[in-house]
Amino acid sequence: MRELFGHDSEVLEALFSLLVGIDPHRGGRFSCDRVLTHTDSEAQKLFMPQGQLSREILKLPAILMEEDSRLTSSHPTQLAYVGRVHDFVQGPSDIDFKCGPDALLPPIPVRPTLKDMSTELGIKDWELCRTHWAVKTADLFETLFRFSLKDAQKPRIHGIDRLLPIDPDQVSVMIRFRPDFDEVFDVLKEAAESLKFKCQRVKDIWEKDAIITDIASLIMRSRVVIADLTDRNANVFYECGFAHGVGRDVIPITQDAADNFDVQHLRHIVYQNTGLGRESLGKQISARLAAFRNIV
Repeated sequence: MRELFGHDSEVLEALFSLLVGIDPHRGGRFSCDRVLTHTDSEAQKLFMPQGQLSREILKLPAILMEEDSRLTSSHPTQLAYVGRVHDFVQGPSDIDFKCGPDALLPPIPVRPTLKDMSTELGIKDWELCRTHWAVKTADLFETLFRFSLKDAQKPRIHGIDRLLPIDPDQVSVMIRFRPDFDEVFDVLKEAAESLKFKCQRVKDIWEKDAIITDIASLIMRSRVVIADLTDRNANVFYECGFAHGVGRDVIPITQDAADNFDVQHLRHIVYQNTGLGRESLGKQISARLAAFRNIV
């Protein structure tokens, strides 16, 4: 937008419309004296020269919302939408317009999210309670992106308050701490290491005082998590769910398909804890991990 304002202008290149007191999905009508109020003087000159609204304004992204004062006990959540003004018709005293949200962008809770961004977006607190159409000189999408990162869900559990970076060579195994599972783990580890993965179970590490912290840390650092759901072990099911929750790839395995009932929609490997059964398991795990290696 620099060329529209001129090289000597102090108006920022990034601009967006703010429309308050409307139906975000349809549009509405503003009296002309409510259009481009609370707007930088340079933007007023550009978008409303000689009292006529310029169609250049249709190029701007927009925040669309009802008045924030419409919050009630029965309707406690007020949402704003990111979208566009599609068209308008200016009469002697009013401007009718059509608008709509972008279907690919999620709505923004007015409280607290939009309120938290308001200073950065150049929006005065009381503006959200006043029907008007303003143009703001701020980068809407950069601000939304940064706040989405800030507000992204992070684990606040087991002494960890952030997502840990993935080690592309790390495989972790969630499996029962019982002697008859040691040979199963050995097969899984051999399959992983044959493909240059590191393979660990939490039984073999001691980094924190609380074992659950080591489990959460190991899962978050893993490229792939192998979860043995045999006997429907509650701890392993929890760890499997945690791995899915932080976005890790999980390979469920079990000695009985019935153990996998709660996650039966996920592809899994059924094996027998015998010499031949473990050999077959190792081959299947190798094939699956090879596929992840190709992804990496």
